[in-house]
Amino acid sequence: MQHLGRDQYNHSLLGCLIQVFLATGIQQLLLAAGRAPH
Repeated sequence: MQHLGRDQYNHSLLGCLIQVFLATGIQQLLLAAGRAPH
């Protein structure tokens, strides 16, 4: 990866929104997996 591009992405509003979306999405998946019978 390009370091500069990565820094610009992390500091962008879109990057922040994507990180929050991914974090909440992962939490929802973990909760769903915990409720689902194995």
